[in-house]
Amino acid sequence: APDPPDLRDVKGLKLKTDRERARIIREGHRSTGMLPITKLTKADYDDIIEHLEDFWGVRNDKLLYIHHPIWLYEFGDTAFVAKDAGRVVAYIFGFVSQTDPQLAYGQALACLADYRGQGVVERVSLRFLEEVRARGCTRIKVMVFPKNFRSLLFHMKMGFQPEGTERDPNGVRIVKDYWGPGLDYVVMYRPTAP
Repeated sequence: APDPPDLRDVKGLKLKTDRERARIIREGHRSTGMLPITKLTKADYDDIIEHLEDFWGVRNDKLLYIHHPIWLYEFGDTAFVAKDAGRVVAYIFGFVSQTDPQLAYGQALACLADYRGQGVVERVSLRFLEEVRARGCTRIKVMVFPKNFRSLLFHMKMGFQPEGTERDPNGVRIVKDYWGPGLDYVVMYRPTAP
């Protein structure tokens, strides 16, 4: 079936009934960034693992490590995906901290290049935020590699602020040795309240 019209184009909009409009909102539409956001399933997880290189530009052991099946089997109720035509196009893996139940942690967030800049990854992130807020979390934490400028800018746009007093050679605020000796990371937090 052809894509429905762009919902932002009022003149070209041919959805005449509330039922037609509700279906598009429920099922999503790529040009609006309103793709369906659902909890991670086994089929979604397999799709992500099969296409890691499409999301990240590389495929290596470190990526497999951060995409451990624990995100499906133990934390699947706080992992979300956006799909277009049945294929995962964006996802977030996260959980509620066991040591601080008011803190949520976002582990992996990715979006296919063709879907960036359309609001899809923002909606996946906000769905995670809504879920953990409903579970009593007041803050979300993420860690970003200091040279991942795209991710740093995205998270800052989403309201995350870096902690730490030291700066790397590019002027990015870091937590020294966060991941171990010589492994500095940007540790960022944001409140779950709007």
